[in-house]
Amino acid sequence: SVEVGMLCAGPVAVYFFWILCAFATWVTSTVFAVDPLAYTFIVLFGFVSCIDPLLVFLVDALGGHVGTCMVSEFATMKVIKDTANMCSVDAMRLWFHFKVREGNGATGLAMVVAIYFGLMGIMLVALYTVVLNVHMKGRILDTYRRLTAREETLLCPLDAEVSLRDLKEILNASRRAHRQVVVTDLLVTYYGLHEEEAPSSSQDDPSSRLPQFDDKVTHIAAYTCPEPLPGSSQLPARLLYRHFAVLPDGAILELLGDDTSTALSNKVLTAIRDIVQDAIPSQATAGSLKGPLKGGVG
Repeated sequence: SVEVGMLCAGPVAVYFFWILCAFATWVTSTVFAVDPLAYTFIVLFGFVSCIDPLLVFLVDALGGHVGTCMVSEFATMKVIKDTANMCSVDAMRLWFHFKVREGNGATGLAMVVAIYFGLMGIMLVALYTVVLNVHMKGRILDTYRRLTAREETLLCPLDAEVSLRDLKEILNASRRAHRQVVVTDLLVTYYGLHEEEAPSSSQDDPSSRLPQFDDKVTHIAAYTCPEPLPGSSQLPARLLYRHFAVLPDGAILELLGDDTSTALSNKVLTAIRDIVQDAIPSQATAGSLKGPLKGGVG
């Protein structure tokens, strides 16, 4: 047991020091930005730690220490004991131990190989875990998930999509500026064909299709309402400041122009145009009210 402990002490100490460095890097990355060189150092240090027993044996071999541990097959027990006392190669300690006690060192060599490869296997698992989850804040795992994830599990924001926080800030600013905010719910019904009818004969006839489900598109518009001119009883046309569409999946789309409306169907776009038709478009929204808007899925 003493010889096995001495054999494992060196690699285990290196492994433990590497784990401390990896843990310190992970803790630091949760608070501060870690330099990429630090991540590279941790990975390289971990790889060197994995093969530490092999590197130590290679250094001993290149330094000529392994040659001093070699004994003849016909050497006496006294020569073997003297050689064991002079040998400084860790990998040979168990060989001498079993050679002196049992007369055969093959068992010791088998134990050395099993111990070293067992330690390297444990270290490789630890290194794999760190590289996968800690290195560059889990960038490798994130890349793997992006490459292998199903399309419906990924979120691809629309070009003109805004967050709920931004929408609330815009509406609060509009209220403080005494703008008129109008919210309109548009009910969208999706139809499906009768099971016994062929798609080619019924796709253009809404009466032959059955309603499948309903979705709601919410239109939010902010208007600037000018004060009437003195002596005039006619109210001036209101100015469309900004308007948005909340899609059924929760995405909030700002209607800026034709290219931002591809996520809405033609009927929904027509309904939105009817809602804001009496308002004068501002420069930011003029593109969304000109000409035939592009239709999309819906």
